[in-house]
Amino acid sequence: VHDYEGVLAGLPKNTPQILLQHQPDMAEEIDPKYRVDLMLSGHMHGGQLRVPFMSEWFLPSRYGTKFIEGMVQGKGCRVYVNRGIGGIGPGRPRLKAMPEITILELTARA
Repeated sequence: VHDYEGVLAGLPKNTPQILLQHQPDMAEEIDPKYRVDLMLSGHMHGGQLRVPFMSEWFLPSRYGTKFIEGMVQGKGCRVYVNRGIGGIGPGRPRLKAMPEITILELTARA
């Protein structure tokens, strides 16, 4: 259960609203009545094991490769999906999905 009302309601209109959400699929499913300027997510690990013609089988997403990595426009908001720096468990190597530490610079609109 996602308590967007408790998290986002009551914030001043001019306050940037950045939502940390582990699962990037929520960028497609968030109720449009909630303004989210940017969602920051992980979960996909950049595909972690990118096997040609089979990568989608390993992705824990209902939207295929859409949210595999990087800045993506979801139905409800933009989301940045970070690949992370590790695997998802012991003995879980990466294949063609380099680790990532992201630095985002936020600037005010003129």
